[in-house]
Amino acid sequence: MVEWPPSSFFCRFWLLAVFGFWLFGFVTLLVGVAYPVIGSWHWGGGYLAQLGGGDAAFKDFAGSAVVHAFGGFAALACVLILGPRKGKYGDYGMYRDLQRHRMLTQERQPLTTSYGYDTPDEIEDAGLGAEYHRTMSSSAEAFETIAKDFPHEAQYVVPMSYNIRWYVHINLRALIWLTEIRSTPQGHTGYRRIAQEMFRKVEEAQPLLAKYMKFVDLNEYSLGRLSAEQRQEDKQV
Repeated sequence: MVEWPPSSFFCRFWLLAVFGFWLFGFVTLLVGVAYPVIGSWHWGGGYLAQLGGGDAAFKDFAGSAVVHAFGGFAALACVLILGPRKGKYGDYGMYRDLQRHRMLTQERQPLTTSYGYDTPDEIEDAGLGAEYHRTMSSSAEAFETIAKDFPHEAQYVVPMSYNIRWYVHINLRALIWLTEIRSTPQGHTGYRRIAQEMFRKVEEAQPLLAKYMKFVDLNEYSLGRLSAEQRQEDKQV
């Protein structure tokens, strides 16, 4: 989340209003239309209540069958509508670079292997994909084994390519500095993508403020750090 006073209040207000509108519509459809239809399948002598007889009759103790099944399928429908959370995660290596910035407040979940990991294109291009995936799988097995008894200590065996969920509050001055310095060609692909996306969100919501972010690099580079490493080697020679 990005904040820039004094408009942060209005941004949050409209975000809440839009979210509330869709939430109200979803709840109305769920409770006012779908729920009565599903409930009538059993309650009030519906066809489920007429199945079998005696001990074999369909039983719905305290609504545990109809209500819980309805809730589960409704949640599944929401997940299918929202789709996969592609681009919603960043690997731990990227996080370690971005979380060091000053003047930001952050919250993150404990490091785990549950959200998958990032596979750099260079790994696949070099023909090391199979070995890389075996290594990551072995790390996940080690994490799961250790986490049974030591959940916090198990984070130390998770490679930095595994994804993590986190968010930050940051003011405009710090945001400009972060997006400009972390979008340079020699930066890591992961945090360059995050920095560029931060800038695009500002440009979309506050185009006048985005004009002051003059040095954000939105270009894509293959092995962008290679030229910097080559210059360093030339200096040593």
